[in-house]
Amino acid sequence: MSPAFSHFYTKQPSILRSHENDTDDTTEITSHLTTIQSYLLLQICAMMYLCGESSTQGLKMHTAMISLARSAGLMQPTPTTSLASTSDLDSLWRAFIHAESHKRTIFAVHQIDALYYQLLSIPRCISHLEIKHDLPCPENQWSASTSAEWAHLQLTSRSTTTAETPMLQYADAIRHFLSPTADVQPIAPFDPYGAINIAQFLISSAREISGWSTMTGMLSMERFGALRSSLAALGPYLRPEDDLVPTAESMPRATSVRTITCAATWETAMLELQMWSPLHTGGIVGASIDTWLQQSTRLAPTSCEVLCEVDTVVQAVQPHVDWFLGYLDRCEALRAEAPWVLLYAYQAFLVAWQLVRWGVPGAMGVVGVADGDGEGALHWARTVFGRRERWQIGRLIGRCLDELGRGCS
Repeated sequence: MSPAFSHFYTKQPSILRSHENDTDDTTEITSHLTTIQSYLLLQICAMMYLCGESSTQGLKMHTAMISLARSAGLMQPTPTTSLASTSDLDSLWRAFIHAESHKRTIFAVHQIDALYYQLLSIPRCISHLEIKHDLPCPENQWSASTSAEWAHLQLTSRSTTTAETPMLQYADAIRHFLSPTADVQPIAPFDPYGAINIAQFLISSAREISGWSTMTGMLSMERFGALRSSLAALGPYLRPEDDLVPTAESMPRATSVRTITCAATWETAMLELQMWSPLHTGGIVGASIDTWLQQSTRLAPTSCEVLCEVDTVVQAVQPHVDWFLGYLDRCEALRAEAPWVLLYAYQAFLVAWQLVRWGVPGAMGVVGVADGDGEGALHWARTVFGRRERWQIGRLIGRCLDELGRGCS
């Protein structure tokens, strides 16, 4: 964690109070938005960088953040009626920036809420139906450096967007990708940032089905099949690079982190459909990333819930496991790597390690680990995760790998 981030974290009470006490109606929405963004950054710091005892404060901030977002009406789009008669381009551009920042903040809040459900089995606080925003605009519009550039991009995008390719609200986008015709029915271009939210919804749906199946003893392959088709249709929006594993050297710094985060979310979602987490099906609720890592490591050698026979599962999961192995092997620690990408990667390694122990041919061949070589797999993992030891999560994973090694010696 950088010194600046550490300072920001220690000053959180005064920062939040200064915004919460702001009663000026003209700045109320901006004030609420700033407070929510502060809560979001601070809780990520507490949960993903400080970890341990700080997680309690992180979860409290999460609850407060969502309560404020809901009460302040930030789930609704920013009103634009006052701009109808405005002819000043800079004013229109500033209004767009504010509205898009509002939208992307709520999408980020939804992402972290879904992430806690996915990793810690903490019930979600936000329904996708609450979010009334359109999907985020294309990245080039959001990153435009001048009002003239933004206006040009707006005009050119409208000329290619017809009634058959409308911009969708988030809930409508989910319905679109759940439709059997999702892969052939075009929609307006949007930032892959919003596709993460759709993938998180599909992951949550898979979790709900697996929990229902565990409790009832019944398995609905049709529902899993529908989710798999939806994720396949969503794939091009999250993984435009085909099946290539990008490296830090092969991508511009400005896009590498976003590209990796989008692709990792999709790869994890595909794994979730095939292999059930024993933490979730066992009803284990965690309160920190420390707990999640410890329990995942402890259960890895003895428990792995799958939907069908091992050979079938291997064929389904191997490409997604290989993606994470290739990413860890070929990418040095990105400076701004999202911490949950590291958690996804560790989860994928645990699957790969299980496949190695089962004697599956080529389980970790993509990174040069011989079939059945459990010690070689652990040595490789210590090397690649060791590159992330400057972060607390990296150090925690290192200790978990030591525990995994002791359990198999």
